[in-house]
Amino acid sequence: MLLYPFKLLLRHLTRSRTFSFINLLGLTIGLASCILISLYVYQQLSFDRFHPNHARIAFPLAGWAVSAWMQDFAYRTPIGWWLYPAGGGVVLLIALTTVAFQTLKAANANPVRSLRSE
Repeated sequence: MLLYPFKLLLRHLTRSRTFSFINLLGLTIGLASCILISLYVYQQLSFDRFHPNHARIAFPLAGWAVSAWMQDFAYRTPIGWWLYPAGGGVVLLIALTTVAFQTLKAANANPVRSLRSE
């Protein structure tokens, strides 16, 4: 049962070496990028965790720094609270529309045509 995926892998490697190499290279680059990004995010999130009151220090300091930085801008527009749920709703609507379109496309496709190209 566990040998079948390895047999399939070897069969695919022997049939199309170039295509397999491109897939393997893409997988390697993707995994390396994911590991590097996750290490960077972990380091950024755990930067000041050694102090027991890190949230009490960082949040007011960041709020003060941002408000001082924003005072230099000539035009300021207040952002309403409703803008954040509206943006999330638009993103959700786009995602659901895309999934529904792809689902209908896959359901209406002829399976013989997709199997011929394999």
